Amino acid sequence: MALLCVLVIALAKLSLRVVERPFRDRAFIGRKPVAIACAAGSVLFVAIGIAGIVSDGFERGYLMTLDQRQAKVWLASIDKANDNGCKFPTSEINAEIETRFNRCAGQYGRALVILGDSHGIDMYQAISLNLPYPFIVGLVQGGCRPATPDPDCHLDSFRSFIKSHDKQISKVLYNQAGFNLLKVDETGSYIIDQSRIKLTLDYIDSIANTVSLVWLGPSVEPDHNVKLVRKLAMSCTTADVTTNIALDDALKRLDHQLGVLVSSTSRISYFSVIDALNFDRQVNIYDCDAIYWTDGDHWSLAGEKRFGDRIVKKMNEERVVAAPSQ
Repeated sequence: MALLCVLVIALAKLSLRVVERPFRDRAFIGRKPVAIACAAGSVLFVAIGIAGIVSDGFERGYLMTLDQRQAKVWLASIDKANDNGCKFPTSEINAEIETRFNRCAGQYGRALVILGDSHGIDMYQAISLNLPYPFIVGLVQGGCRPATPDPDCHLDSFRSFIKSHDKQISKVLYNQAGFNLLKVDETGSYIIDQSRIKLTLDYIDSIANTVSLVWLGPSVEPDHNVKLVRKLAMSCTTADVTTNIALDDALKRLDHQLGVLVSSTSRISYFSVIDALNFDRQVNIYDCDAIYWTDGDHWSLAGEKRFGDRIVKKMNEERVVAAPSQ
């Protein structure tokens, strides 16, 4: 620390002499050169920003530096919204969404609605990409959960929309992040937050009295080192990836408790996503062909296709989703 203090003082004196005093001297540098330099710098940064937007963050240039396999891995690791015809997500209800929904209802009959937060977005993507159901709508918004809603959440308008369109909806599938229903105690252990579960159950129960609703339980959240996984996948190197085992155990306990709790209600059904995934961290985080996660708890496009296939197959086995009816 003493050496650092000496170094800081020396650097401060050097900065004063070389940078501060010369720039305070108008004879050394006038207003006009400063104005020109600032304008040139601004133009440069704006040009870089525009180039980044046009090139999707310089993605095309980066892809040109990769071989065919690496490019495939990179593209599979990116998540892009599946908004196609009568399969579409929305984070708010407006006149355009109302019109689109009614048009699709007239064409295909009743909709399958997925309701939730950012994990609900993943679930919408996974199901819409794998389920041959023509009319799927995601009422999904990141950070929006009944127990801890963000200020700009549209949970109330989602609920109102579902209730006012109940005759055009075959079923609602609710899904949210499991970690939000957990908390950490004074020992650093994960425990189930009963008060948040109650708030969540109250919200979805208020919907279930007008339309059939299934609570899709929490998914796995490996909470792994994302940068390391990207490096391993791009180099096609096999290695054991460390995941959050304590969180994994807590989510399994949460899944079991929610299953017991929800099954005791008459209006809500429960579906275990954890059981459907049968997750194996050795092969379900990455391989030489794809990265299945964008971060520690959200799926990439490749993950949505892989995990969605398992979820849909399990749903078919348990008859969670029926064929659409006119």
